[in-house]
Amino acid sequence: KPFDEERILPTAERTLGISRIMAENVELKHELQEIAGGHEIIYKSNQMSSVIDHARRVAESDTAVLITGESGTGKEVIARFIHDSSPRKKARFVPVNCAAISPQLVESELFGHEKGSFTGADRRTKGKFEYADAGTLFLDEIGDLPMEAQAKLLRALQDKKIQRVGGNAEIPLDVRIVCATNQDLQKKADSGKFRQDLFYRINVFPIEAPPLRERVDDISVLSEYFLKRIGDGREMRLTEGAVRVLRSYPWPGNVRELANAMERVKILDKGDGVVTAEMLSFLR
Repeated sequence: KPFDEERILPTAERTLGISRIMAENVELKHELQEIAGGHEIIYKSNQMSSVIDHARRVAESDTAVLITGESGTGKEVIARFIHDSSPRKKARFVPVNCAAISPQLVESELFGHEKGSFTGADRRTKGKFEYADAGTLFLDEIGDLPMEAQAKLLRALQDKKIQRVGGNAEIPLDVRIVCATNQDLQKKADSGKFRQDLFYRINVFPIEAPPLRERVDDISVLSEYFLKRIGDGREMRLTEGAVRVLRSYPWPGNVRELANAMERVKILDKGDGVVTAEMLSFLR
């Protein structure tokens, strides 16, 4: 003090801008590390080869993708693969579990809100759409989105603009949408429980993630991968009997259940690093 206001204010603004960019850079690096460390697609089967081929082809465009399949089949992993294979890979991949959001907060979560728009809204907050600008927004369990939110989502997809809750300004955005569900959305749309116009909007390029019981050739390589990932550096070997047990089990929980089973096997290891059929008796 004294200082020149015309000089100090722009300097402060530049400093805040640099801090924001640094924070976003750190966050992006963290997201990329997560993708590299825990979101690999491990497969050997023809079924998954076809899925990956389709995912790689559609990644080149901004076409809306709907990934269907049972719980635990790796729908988010496929969505991340699409993002990482696309021109948007340097921007954010933003996952949203529609089933986990309170119906009262869905619009605020997706589109953000203005200060004072509802009780507890003490500041302006960006939603997932703005957060994913220039990147990919992954809407998981899209079938659980409330009807009112479906209408506003459809409008956002059509206009490529959003309005924050409590605001009037239309905010243009450039976001690629990938959705996923374990429900039959066509059936829900036919029965009036899901908007048909939204269904057709998000179902431009459908991809079905096959259940693990239909891709048995992947079971051994996935098991070895999970054992290596959760291990302490020691190699673990599957006996022929163990492989037979793994291939004959129906895996109702799919890849997620297989990962949990391998974690349990790691705990049961006697120190020799050999996975036997007896160690998998809990699957019978």
